[in-house]
Amino acid sequence: MKNAVLILILCSAVTPQSRNADLTLYKDGFGLVKQPVVYRLKSGINPPLKYKEIPDQMESNSPFLFLDGAEVYFQRYNYDVFTSSSYLNDHLGHEVTITPSEGKSYKGTLLDLEGNWLTVSKKGTVKMFNTEEVVSISLANGESIGALKPELSWGVNSTVSGTVSGSLTYITKGLDWDAIYRFVINSEETSGRLKSSAMIHNKTTLSFEKANLNLIEGKLHRDKKYEPPRPEVHRMAKTDAGAPSFEAAELGDYEVYGLNQSISLPKNESVTVDFRPEEEIAFSRTYLFENRERASAKEPLKVELSFTNETGGTIPAGLIQIYRSGVDGSLEFIGEDRLHQIPEGDEAKVIAGRANKVRGERKVINYDRLKKSEEAVIQVTITNGRDDAVSVKVTEHIYGDWVIREPTHTYHKVDAQTIEFELKIQPGNEEVLSYTYRKDWK
Repeated sequence: MKNAVLILILCSAVTPQSRNADLTLYKDGFGLVKQPVVYRLKSGINPPLKYKEIPDQMESNSPFLFLDGAEVYFQRYNYDVFTSSSYLNDHLGHEVTITPSEGKSYKGTLLDLEGNWLTVSKKGTVKMFNTEEVVSISLANGESIGALKPELSWGVNSTVSGTVSGSLTYITKGLDWDAIYRFVINSEETSGRLKSSAMIHNKTTLSFEKANLNLIEGKLHRDKKYEPPRPEVHRMAKTDAGAPSFEAAELGDYEVYGLNQSISLPKNESVTVDFRPEEEIAFSRTYLFENRERASAKEPLKVELSFTNETGGTIPAGLIQIYRSGVDGSLEFIGEDRLHQIPEGDEAKVIAGRANKVRGERKVINYDRLKKSEEAVIQVTITNGRDDAVSVKVTEHIYGDWVIREPTHTYHKVDAQTIEFELKIQPGNEEVLSYTYRKDWK
């Protein structure tokens, strides 16, 4: 038996890419692409113009082309692209002709199509072609299998002869961004350093080189469907020169952040760019104990950190990771939460976790239910095991038509179903509060 010879047909450019595009990314998993294009036209009706460097998740109803000095009178989007499974099921073992973008056509028997690699055998020789560089595939009878890559084409009527520039605009899924914050608390727990970053995701099959980037804060109303996440690589961003920074501006009801230099976004990767300069922020810490009606509880309290946004602009929504610096300079991770959008001057609140040294216990001391009334005596005990004073907020939810009787501490009514007690507990002490709620109905 003759040994088969394996030959890899390697191509010089196997990664489709866009250059110099304007990208606007939204937090809903899609982006707007404005791609500059240049064509050489003749005056009058031209042969169809073609464009193939489009991402796999482009929305088919979104692309449109503007050309200076030319009219686009029709557009065609060919996305009848065969997949490995359908091709193998229908044409495995058939004789095919492969036409690469460079070199001569090759005729042989189709063996496999795995990922981007097409395997064909001929007289004991096995060749592998990268599908990114294959122009067409046809059967022995001349029937074309279909396109290997989606393609846009246009009919154009030009008023000029020569080089014409324009812009291809489209919407694609697979582009996204999120704000990531690292809040590093000092060892005295009085303030912290806030480091703000933007994580930018390109989950499409198209790489964007030297892109001009805008990020939109705020969510648009769209009819979208769930799509499974794609594998991706994460790296720090590479920009053209110097340290990148974002500048904020208003866009109607939204805020837009523009990067001051171009950036490269490789396909199926995420990049991280510093969002704004690092800032020192003072914060306050409150321990939370929340319960309702006849519930009993005994647990460590939630730790809420709060600070006022004095950054000079809106803080975009995102993930905040909280760290604590030790007296020896060590750094420990102590929790994370989702930070909501915070306008200038508003207060931000995040939950860092639960405090083992500050604990709460809630008991229902007495409960009486009659035909048209209900009454319960509630007791809450807070123990402070820290070596400093702590602020505690006790939140109680009571439903229906109720009144509070004999409270041991001052409370305030938040809404029709909520009251709150605010306590200051000294180190090593405990505080006991109680109250009676009564509900009557007809």
